[in-house]
Amino acid sequence: MAMLKKLYGLGVNHPWTTLLGVCALTLVFALGLPRLQWETDARVYFPKNHPAIEYDEKVDEWFGIKDAIVIAVVNEKDTVFNAETLARIKRITDKIAALPMVESTRPIDVASLATATYFFGTETEIGSRPLMPEVPTTPEAIATLKKRVYDNADLFVGNLVSADGTAAMIRAKIKEGIANRYQAYFAIKGIIGAETGEGGSWWPGGAGDWQKWSQKAGAGSEQADQGEGPSRSGAENWPDGGTGTEVGGWSQWQGGWQDETTSSPGDVPAEQGAGASLGQDDWRRWQGGTSSQDGSDEPALATKTGNTGGDWQKWQQGDQAAPTATGPIEDRFYLAGRPVVEVQSGLLALADLKKMVPAVLAVLALVLALVFRTWRGVLLPLAVMSAAILWTMGLMAWVGVPMYTISTMLPVILVAVGIADAVHILSHYGDAVVRDNERPAREIVAETMERLGPPLITTSVTTAIGFAALLLAEMPPFKVFGVFAMVGILFSWLVSVTLVPAVLTLLRPKVAGYYERRRTLRVHGVGSRPARHLVALGRALASRPVLAWGLAGLVLIGAVAGSTRLQVDSSWMEDFPKDSEVYRSNVVLNEKFDGTTFLNVVVEGSEPGVFKDPALLRRMEALQVSVERFPQVGGSLSLVDYLKNMNKNLHAGDPAYDRLPETRELVSEYLFLFSVSGRPQLLDEVVDYDYQKGVVRIAVKTDHTAQLQEVLAHVQAFVEREFAALPVRVNYAGSANNSVVWAQLLIDSQTTAIVFSKVAIFLIALLVFRRLRDGIGVVVPVAAATLVVAGAAGFLGIPLDVSTALAAGIAIGVGVDYAVHFIYRYYQVRRAEGATKALDETLAGVGRSILVNAVIVAVGFLVLALSQFPPHQKLGYFVAAYMALSCLAALILLPLVYLREDKGPT
Repeated sequence: MAMLKKLYGLGVNHPWTTLLGVCALTLVFALGLPRLQWETDARVYFPKNHPAIEYDEKVDEWFGIKDAIVIAVVNEKDTVFNAETLARIKRITDKIAALPMVESTRPIDVASLATATYFFGTETEIGSRPLMPEVPTTPEAIATLKKRVYDNADLFVGNLVSADGTAAMIRAKIKEGIANRYQAYFAIKGIIGAETGEGGSWWPGGAGDWQKWSQKAGAGSEQADQGEGPSRSGAENWPDGGTGTEVGGWSQWQGGWQDETTSSPGDVPAEQGAGASLGQDDWRRWQGGTSSQDGSDEPALATKTGNTGGDWQKWQQGDQAAPTATGPIEDRFYLAGRPVVEVQSGLLALADLKKMVPAVLAVLALVLALVFRTWRGVLLPLAVMSAAILWTMGLMAWVGVPMYTISTMLPVILVAVGIADAVHILSHYGDAVVRDNERPAREIVAETMERLGPPLITTSVTTAIGFAALLLAEMPPFKVFGVFAMVGILFSWLVSVTLVPAVLTLLRPKVAGYYERRRTLRVHGVGSRPARHLVALGRALASRPVLAWGLAGLVLIGAVAGSTRLQVDSSWMEDFPKDSEVYRSNVVLNEKFDGTTFLNVVVEGSEPGVFKDPALLRRMEALQVSVERFPQVGGSLSLVDYLKNMNKNLHAGDPAYDRLPETRELVSEYLFLFSVSGRPQLLDEVVDYDYQKGVVRIAVKTDHTAQLQEVLAHVQAFVEREFAALPVRVNYAGSANNSVVWAQLLIDSQTTAIVFSKVAIFLIALLVFRRLRDGIGVVVPVAAATLVVAGAAGFLGIPLDVSTALAAGIAIGVGVDYAVHFIYRYYQVRRAEGATKALDETLAGVGRSILVNAVIVAVGFLVLALSQFPPHQKLGYFVAAYMALSCLAALILLPLVYLREDKGPT
């Protein structure tokens, strides 16, 4: 305590030294901000070395299932079966395959109508043929292509083409690493922009955003761990290996690949035509529209639409407006897939920071102005918050901790929560000035800090514990968020108890409306209108305590009933605004195709060749038929589908043979024929080389965990019942399984964190106040608020998800402040003036501070409504509700708790 007293006296006794010290530390931390990096990889939200992720990575390795950017080409007018759209699909496919950050070692790595093949069999020959060996230009050729697609509907419809023919899909597998994801996203945007003539409008914010991300994204922790290049930030991290002098190196890269004699991670041969890779001159000609992809001298579409090479380069760099197409283009393009989700998360997170931090500062400045009505009452809390944000974010940068999407809430939370200490100091300082403004400023400030010292450190510690409870979460970003929120709260306390007293000591004692408040104090004995109302509330509770307890009990009973109706449900897609590119694209793809969320049912045999057993194949077929009955399941794909398709095509397309071969020998023969057909790699994504491991890929049209859990539970029950007698074991992977696992981890860890924080806060209160009633009194208001919010959410059908679970944890740490300040003040008054006046004085004094603080914190969190992430918006609403209820609970329940003592002897 002696050390704390010295700290509290630092600003009073050495104000100028304190100010200089705070400014110097702020500068040091601010200098680290340029080092701050982003990490938007969705997998970092899983615990490191978690079995689900480790197994998922094994499955990716076994079957080559990599993250892909999905491009949907939609033509509602003519369907995609028209010459112009098919030519566009071919060009886009070839251009994407040539990108160095795209996996294109096999034609199927960039899947589309242009790379797909189908199996055929006649009396004289068998094998596989390209589905679209060349772009059809006549009605007859287009009709032939369409017939091939729908004759092999089990492989193509819902997968590469929609059932109604109005949409086609291009899937491009992206190499690992944050640099590859961002660069592939922007490159594909540019390719599509060149095709449509929209150009720069496809680039969010124009070239500036690309430059920002090329300079800021850097190689994240994931990339550094995989040894995929230097961990520095900036354009040197991109696959071209160049330093980049224009637009983060993009200009050099787009102007042509490095010379073919140069070896770099970006020099990946593109498979097109005879398989020759594009050299620098070829790339320039192709980009400029002076040569076609097949090497002929015929002009590409870019020339026809006016997108010459020079124009492409200029608008890509932002030097001029994008070119426009010469005619109407009916095709619409939608981008989806995990890489797109991650890039869009990063872009929206940056936009959030730009918008919300100034907004919350502006809103709180207005509230502070209304409350204190002095410049010092506005500027001092804002200075505290600005310093705390810079210290916290600067520390993150200096220690090399990246920014996650959830971290974008950190500055807003620090402003809303950390401002409490400065508000309490100014409120108590104002009360002291009103009582006697003739005393020296140093004396008034010293008295204020002596009175507030214990509750300030106690509330800061309890608030920090509320965030520290997130360390129990198994998701690394949540741990990081909890740690730095805790650090930020302690930074806010440190700056508040040093900077604010130092400035107040240097200024003349003053509060707004001094004479009016003095007159009110003489007439009513209470310094302000809110204080008078709070005292009246306390006396009303004292006159009817039984009625008050009865009403509180009814509210809590109703809350318990509502909380039993809470359901767990989470969705990655719901994290995005409904008008965002990611959300709209996901809706279109789920509507047109089988689904964008996949459950991989992985079957591992005890010995090689197990997938030649018709009994196992029939069980897999039955599983697919069974799960496809769910309305949210769009389709499934496995080795079964390829064998059935082959059987049908070997019998001249007779639908009667659209079934599995009946014997092991026939299955083996078909697999051998497939292996020599020219495209054996088609099977690589459903079965391994030894036919010992295989996968059933189930496509689901939603990512809501409640519905995914329903599908997963059905599959697990079916497998347990039907696969038990077979020499195989079954495991689960894919985005559907990961979402279910993640949601369960979140709920379990947050439940544990909430219980831990309440117990820890209770023990600290017990240690500080040394009375069981006081320990319970500290926890009761936040516990009641948590229960009421949970009950309301249950009755309103609001699911328990990331936002609601995180809000409860935050609210406990913050809401407990009100009870701590109330109890501290109650005992101070009781010791000085006796029990008779204790409740009235407490409600009149600290009650107003509690009310003001609750309003400021709630308003601060409501600024999250401006976020571009719906979960952040929901978090803001929930925490604001928690703050209001915690404040009411403290001002109603605590007077009831201490009422009996107040009536007793001193």
